[in-house]
Amino acid sequence: MNDSDIIDALGGTLAVARMCDIKGPSVSEWKRNGIPKPWRRYFEQLRPDIFGDPPEATAKVITPKPKPPKTGGAKARVPEKEAA
Repeated sequence: MNDSDIIDALGGTLAVARMCDIKGPSVSEWKRNGIPKPWRRYFEQLRPDIFGDPPEATAKVITPKPKPPKTGGAKARVPEKEAA
């Protein structure tokens, strides 16, 4: 579904303009140039049925990597193997 179709599914240019509290010509530009990302995210939250999968299902989950434990500044020495 392209951006023009999304705007039509949301009720058309004037309905989207009212939703966003902006003027109609701005929404008409979105049909040609694309919906700005923040507004698109808003519409995805508002009407997930238009976009297919709910945003939670397509969102990328970022988990932080665990930090290594602190060793007090000096590097630990590894004991050498004794010769047999």
